[in-house]
Amino acid sequence: MKYYPMRYVLLLCTIGTICTPALSDEAPLSAREQALVEMVKRLESRVEDLEKRLDAQESDKDSAVPVTPVASPSPEKSPEDMRVYWKDGIRMETEDGRLKLRVGGRIHQDWAWFRQDDGLTRAFGNSQDGTEFRRARLFVSGLLYDAVSFKAEYDFAGGDSDFKDVYMAMSDVPVVGTIRVGHYKEPFGLDELISDNAITFLERPLLSAFVPSRNTGVMLRNTAMQQRMTWAAGVFRTTDDYGNGRDDGDYSLTARVTGLPWYGAEGQRLLHLGAAYSHRPRNGAMRLRARPEAHLSEFRYVDTGTFESEDVDLMGFEAALKWGAFSLQGEYVRAGVDSVRRTNFTNFSLRDGVHSAFDGYYVAASYFLTGEGRPYDRRKGVFGRVRPTRNFSLKEGGGWGAWEVALRYSHLDLSDGYLQGGREANWTAGLNWYLNPHARVMLNYTHGAITQAGPSLSGMWRGRGYEGDIDILQTRFQVDF
Repeated sequence: MKYYPMRYVLLLCTIGTICTPALSDEAPLSAREQALVEMVKRLESRVEDLEKRLDAQESDKDSAVPVTPVASPSPEKSPEDMRVYWKDGIRMETEDGRLKLRVGGRIHQDWAWFRQDDGLTRAFGNSQDGTEFRRARLFVSGLLYDAVSFKAEYDFAGGDSDFKDVYMAMSDVPVVGTIRVGHYKEPFGLDELISDNAITFLERPLLSAFVPSRNTGVMLRNTAMQQRMTWAAGVFRTTDDYGNGRDDGDYSLTARVTGLPWYGAEGQRLLHLGAAYSHRPRNGAMRLRARPEAHLSEFRYVDTGTFESEDVDLMGFEAALKWGAFSLQGEYVRAGVDSVRRTNFTNFSLRDGVHSAFDGYYVAASYFLTGEGRPYDRRKGVFGRVRPTRNFSLKEGGGWGAWEVALRYSHLDLSDGYLQGGREANWTAGLNWYLNPHARVMLNYTHGAITQAGPSLSGMWRGRGYEGDIDILQTRFQVDF
């Protein structure tokens, strides 16, 4: 298309109108007319030149290549820049992944109601209903330059700040795998080593009276056979709730080994077997006792009382079967105790060395009504966090979380020879509602049968013994991150 400036067009029309009569005649042109003709020629020449320039511009426009705008370069990231994200807790990590931090915690709030027979009331008193914060913890853990990790966890339940897991560790050490130093759980017992956030019942079984739990020590641990086997062994000192302990020669040796003779369907079906051993020199006072699987209970109905001991040997055996939504788990622990019995006479006392044997066991089964299963951690040889298929939500498209029913029989015998701590057998039924991977509501009902045949060193009941039943209803509201 050609475009003409308006002023040129008007001028040409005007000149053409004036000149048309003159140009149509063959009479000689006057000087004025000749000047107008020359002007018209010059204007025509300029118009032609303008047309060529406009045509060239149109051609360039049609053949132009689109230019993609170049984004301004983003500032280069440093390998030590931190990013913050969520993965089962608040996590921070550098761009190169060599420094990692995690901040988390848990809140377990419990309620309990008790009913007991008159025989237990006469021996101990009346159990009171109650509520408590069973756990209120905060922790920070991390990885420092690939090889060194740490954790510092403190529990504020009860009004103080007790140590829980406080340690440092070196990983990827040839042959031994991981070396851990600090305050943490000794490698003994399946249910004991499962996180409090993932245990099936509110409280662990009665045989926990034997299990050493947390102490300060040095431990080696690793996996073998493509994580079909785990092992851990360590040297520990018995310490208080702040990781402190002073006693010459008070060093315990504890070890655990587990295996998966059957592992199929990507962990949906498996058989877990394990064994643990602990030798514990305990020169001095010792006491074995257990609550009736309720932390809010004021009384420990089975109790050896304080006695003089020389050493203790613990043997533990564990097994678990998982078949999809169903799981079966059990443990047996035997405690061999070398103690000292003193008999006082008028002019002298007799000191006898006595060997006593106590034991405990449990069998527990659970089933997920909503089809989930208990996940198994092959690196640690324990069960882990349950993740509902559909988290609970009242919004459109939300689910009802995961629902689990469970049943456990638990037995503890603390009576042998002159140590008459009593026997207890409990049945516990449980219902667990997992709202999401980090929130759970638990309900447990426990019926316990307790017998104590004769005089006890505990000082609670030195008469003809006691017996009776107890019923406990408990619930827990739990969140963790």
